[in-house]
Amino acid sequence: MKKALFSSLAIGLLMSATAWAGGGIVYPTVQGNDVLIPDILIKAIPGFDPSKPVYAATDINGWLSRDGEKGGKWGDKERLEMTRINMEDGVWVAKGLKGQRFHPAQKTDKGVAWAKIEEVYDLNAPYVDMSKGTPCLKVKE
Repeated sequence: MKKALFSSLAIGLLMSATAWAGGGIVYPTVQGNDVLIPDILIKAIPGFDPSKPVYAATDINGWLSRDGEKGGKWGDKERLEMTRINMEDGVWVAKGLKGQRFHPAQKTDKGVAWAKIEEVYDLNAPYVDMSKGTPCLKVKE
């Protein structure tokens, strides 16, 4: 009995370590001032296109609603680059967004495609912010 329990525990720990090393995080997590975002959430962007940039839609970039190329200051290239979510070492990273409300998204020909947070996580989870009536991430720890 002890041997079976120990084996199960060892296998579980090994699987967890392997998932983390491969970027297989399950929930949004803080690392320093950055937020690590699970691949499953990024892929919950309708029509996700790995060849296009992923952004953290925030107040910083006007929630991707204004077009910087047409003079809107919120959508300018600098603000978009500041809020780009990049893949680093197999994990999606939103730089400097610890404690900030944001929503992973991609710009498309038809507008903005928003990650379906509600299809991936319980809306009562501590990292889901519903303060404005729609789900966003706000990861504090």
